Amino acid sequence: MGSSMQILWNGGYTNEFRPSRGVRKGDPLSPYPFVLCMERLGHCIKQATENEIWEVVRLSEDGLNDLVLFCKANIHQANMMNEIVQKFRRCSGYKVNKSKSQVFFLKTVENALATK
Repeated sequence: MGSSMQILWNGGYTNEFRPSRGVRKGDPLSPYPFVLCMERLGHCIKQATENEIWEVVRLSEDGLNDLVLFCKANIHQANMMNEIVQKFRRCSGYKVNKSKSQVFFLKTVENALATK
Protein backbone atom coordinates (compact mmCIF):
# COMPACT_ATOMS: atom_id res chain seq x y z
CA MET A 1 0.00 0.00 0.00
CA GLY A 2 2.76 2.54 0.77
CA SER A 3 2.69 5.70 2.77
CA SER A 4 1.18 9.04 1.87
CA MET A 5 2.65 12.42 2.73
CA GLN A 6 1.67 16.04 3.18
CA ILE A 7 3.92 19.05 3.38
CA LEU A 8 3.33 21.94 5.76
CA TRP A 9 3.78 24.91 3.42
CA ASN A 10 3.26 28.53 4.49
CA GLY A 11 1.11 27.51 7.45
CA GLY A 12 -1.12 25.05 5.59
CA TYR A 13 -0.89 21.44 4.47
CA THR A 14 -0.65 20.46 0.81
CA ASN A 15 -2.84 17.73 -0.66
CA GLU A 16 -1.75 14.20 0.20
CA PHE A 17 0.56 12.51 -2.25
CA ARG A 18 2.37 9.21 -2.50
CA PRO A 19 6.11 9.42 -3.06
CA SER A 20 7.33 7.44 -6.05
CA ARG A 21 10.62 6.62 -4.31
CA GLY A 22 12.55 7.67 -1.25
CA VAL A 23 15.80 9.57 -1.12
CA ARG A 24 18.55 6.99 -1.14
CA LYS A 25 21.87 7.07 0.66
CA GLY A 26 24.42 8.90 -1.47
CA ASP A 27 21.73 10.85 -3.35
CA PRO A 28 22.76 14.53 -3.60
CA LEU A 29 19.43 15.43 -1.97
CA SER A 30 19.89 13.09 1.00
CA PRO A 31 21.21 15.73 3.45
CA TYR A 32 18.25 18.05 2.90
CA PRO A 33 15.49 16.00 4.57
CA PHE A 34 17.77 15.71 7.60
CA VAL A 35 18.41 19.47 7.64
CA LEU A 36 14.68 20.15 7.33
CA CYS A 37 13.95 17.76 10.19
CA MET A 38 16.64 19.35 12.35
CA GLU A 39 15.17 22.77 11.59
CA ARG A 40 11.78 21.54 12.78
CA LEU A 41 13.38 20.02 15.87
CA GLY A 42 14.96 23.41 16.60
CA HIS A 43 11.58 25.12 16.31
CA CYS A 44 9.99 22.56 18.65
CA ILE A 45 12.76 23.02 21.23
CA LYS A 46 12.51 26.81 20.97
CA GLN A 47 8.75 26.69 21.44
CA ALA A 48 9.06 24.35 24.43
CA THR A 49 11.65 26.60 26.09
CA GLU A 50 9.64 29.76 25.40
CA ASN A 51 6.57 28.10 26.95
CA GLU A 52 8.77 27.02 29.88
CA ILE A 53 7.96 23.36 29.28
CA TRP A 54 11.61 22.51 28.67
CA GLU A 55 14.06 23.98 31.16
CA VAL A 56 17.36 24.57 29.41
CA VAL A 57 20.81 24.65 30.94
CA ARG A 58 22.48 27.91 29.97
CA LEU A 59 26.20 27.73 29.32
CA SER A 60 26.58 31.51 29.40
CA GLU A 61 24.58 34.62 30.24
CA ASP A 62 23.37 35.35 26.71
CA GLY A 63 23.41 31.75 25.49
CA LEU A 64 23.43 32.93 21.89
CA ASN A 65 26.85 31.91 20.67
CA ASP A 66 27.37 28.64 22.48
CA LEU A 67 28.36 25.47 20.74
CA VAL A 68 29.07 22.16 22.41
CA LEU A 69 31.04 19.56 20.44
CA PHE A 70 31.64 15.97 21.51
CA CYS A 71 34.20 13.47 20.28
CA LYS A 72 36.12 10.44 21.47
CA ALA A 73 39.07 11.27 23.70
CA ASN A 74 41.99 10.60 21.41
CA ILE A 75 44.47 12.78 19.55
CA HIS A 76 43.13 11.88 16.10
CA GLN A 77 39.58 12.91 17.01
CA ALA A 78 40.74 16.13 18.71
CA ASN A 79 42.81 17.08 15.66
CA MET A 80 39.91 16.28 13.33
CA MET A 81 37.55 18.43 15.39
CA ASN A 82 40.06 21.28 15.34
CA GLU A 83 40.48 20.98 11.55
CA ILE A 84 36.73 21.15 11.02
CA VAL A 85 36.37 24.18 13.29
CA GLN A 86 39.24 25.90 11.46
CA LYS A 87 37.65 25.11 8.08
CA PHE A 88 34.38 26.60 9.34
CA ARG A 89 36.31 29.68 10.52
CA ARG A 90 37.88 30.16 7.09
CA CYS A 91 34.57 29.73 5.27
CA SER A 92 32.36 31.78 7.58
CA GLY A 93 34.69 34.39 9.06
CA TYR A 94 33.64 33.39 12.59
CA LYS A 95 36.45 32.90 15.07
CA VAL A 96 36.65 30.79 18.21
CA ASN A 97 37.26 32.95 21.26
CA LYS A 98 39.92 30.83 22.98
CA SER A 99 39.61 32.79 26.22
CA LYS A 100 35.96 31.69 26.42
CA SER A 101 36.55 28.12 25.22
CA GLN A 102 37.08 25.07 27.37
CA VAL A 103 37.76 21.39 26.89
CA PHE A 104 36.31 18.91 29.35
CA PHE A 105 37.21 15.26 29.77
CA LEU A 106 35.39 12.43 31.47
CA LYS A 107 37.00 11.08 34.62
CA THR A 108 37.96 7.93 32.73
CA VAL A 109 40.34 9.81 30.39
CA GLU A 110 43.98 9.39 31.35
CA ASN A 111 45.79 12.56 32.49
CA ALA A 112 48.55 12.02 29.90
CA LEU A 113 46.01 12.25 27.10
CA ALA A 114 44.09 15.15 28.63
CA THR A 115 47.22 17.32 28.92
CA LYS A 116 48.10 16.94 25.22
